[in-house]
Amino acid sequence: MPVGKGKSTLQSARQQGLGNLGIVGEGNQTLPSPRQRAICGVIVERLPDDHPYYALIGRVAAESAHLEHILDLTIWDILRDPHTMASCITGKLIGVGTRLEVIKSLADYQGISKDLITKYNKLGGEVSELNRKRNRYIHDAWFHFTDGVELSEVGQFKNYARETQKAGFDPISEKEIRDFLRKLRKSTETAVSLRTDLQAERHS
Repeated sequence: MPVGKGKSTLQSARQQGLGNLGIVGEGNQTLPSPRQRAICGVIVERLPDDHPYYALIGRVAAESAHLEHILDLTIWDILRDPHTMASCITGKLIGVGTRLEVIKSLADYQGISKDLITKYNKLGGEVSELNRKRNRYIHDAWFHFTDGVELSEVGQFKNYARETQKAGFDPISEKEIRDFLRKLRKSTETAVSLRTDLQAERHS
């Protein structure tokens, strides 16, 4: 099938509103209605088990966990408790945002400089949107939107959001996920650096 024709088919599907449909599962496939498929000439189905996107999604989860662990280590440092005991607390914290709030509160209580706390505030602002995307990458269902022959577009089904006023199939490129991972790794490196600065202040 010529590439141009394939692109036209996928664009036609969007124009028919398939990208904003509620999707109905049929066995291992998730398809639009027969009428919609007949009109658009496309199918929407879950990714195969060996699809390379799953490795990227796994990296998103692993990198996020590493950032949370660095923040846990920082909390343990401030508490001056054995890590096993301190982990009884941090193990109950959910997400990056909560951990950063705990760090800032403890740092303020112990007289850590306002400059360093401001840097943690900045990190919190940077990771807020990253954390939202992390949650969507991991928790929203993944599909590919295809003409059934050659062309395939990978994405997720998004629930309705007031901010976008949209719901349905949202294409996500491999580049987008890799860019996200680079930003997340940079935030993790920032958290490591801030932990080092905090340790230096406490021992000065």
